Amino acid sequence: MAAFLFFLTSLAIIAASIYRIRRLTRPKAIVLIASAVIYALFSMVAWGKIAGFIPTGGVQVYGASMFPTGVPTMLSIAAIFGTAFNCFTAVWVYRNGSFWRWCLISAAAFCVVCACAGPVFGVSPLYSLFGGCCAFMSITGWVMGLTYTEICVIGNIWVPAAALLTTAGCLICVSLRKRSSCLAALRIFSVVFGIAQILVVFWFLCRYALSFKEAFQKTVDDLNYMASVFHTTYEAVNIVVWVFVIVILLAANVLLARRLVRT
Repeated sequence: MAAFLFFLTSLAIIAASIYRIRRLTRPKAIVLIASAVIYALFSMVAWGKIAGFIPTGGVQVYGASMFPTGVPTMLSIAAIFGTAFNCFTAVWVYRNGSFWRWCLISAAAFCVVCACAGPVFGVSPLYSLFGGCCAFMSITGWVMGLTYTEICVIGNIWVPAAALLTTAGCLICVSLRKRSSCLAALRIFSVVFGIAQILVVFWFLCRYALSFKEAFQKTVDDLNYMASVFHTTYEAVNIVVWVFVIVILLAANVLLARRLVRT
């Protein structure tokens, strides 16, 4: 039932998108509708696999051992929170909210919910957040027909790299187009900040330009090394790098670009 509601509420996002496209430019309207339809198809596959009418193998949720619940219960919990996310997104689209603000609010809400679930399941908020991220990656990969290794390499390397390159590139372009002398310091900082990110991302991509298995193992080895250097745990470094650092950099790029555009 929860999985069906998850799919049903994804259709509400399509309905809100259809209502909203009347006030959007053609490119934005196409992107919005295409994104809503693709997400609805993803939700339908998730519903089908959970309900059992789409053949699939069993889902192996990495990190599920941290919680005293079985995989079916975790799938139901994920569907319930996914339904809430869909309702929030449908209202956000209907009200024509900012895309980047939606991204940041969604990421922050996910972290807060996962961390707060820790005491309920008898684990620390940090381990609960780590387990929630692992469960999210595992379930997403299962729905898409990918292994945990494959979805982690795509979701932790390729997607963040593409997002950082895009936002950093936009920040540089906006900075170079501004001619106001009163923003000289901010423009220079933004250009240097954007170029630094692009260089680091290219180095990052070159370092992990390997097969899925090799890239995954190399990231694990690097995170374990960083944990030993900073005298902390693998889970803590994982969360700091893949959640906090990435989100902070993306937020900084967006906020700086918006500040320059509006001045």
